[in-house]
Amino acid sequence: MRGCLSPSPGNYEIVFAIITASKREWPEALPFFSQLNFVRNAKRLSGYGFKVSLCRIEEKDG
Repeated sequence: MRGCLSPSPGNYEIVFAIITASKREWPEALPFFSQLNFVRNAKRLSGYGFKVSLCRIEEKDG
């Protein structure tokens, strides 16, 4: 479409947030294929110009 401005990917950050109660080493506590999928998708999104980060959300007991 002419005259339409596209958003710039560099202005956005995509955050993968994982809820876990795990006390083990982070992010190595993630299952292998979860780590693999994150890395592959993060590389792809970074290639498009997006900022990508991983965040741990601690699950509370209760």
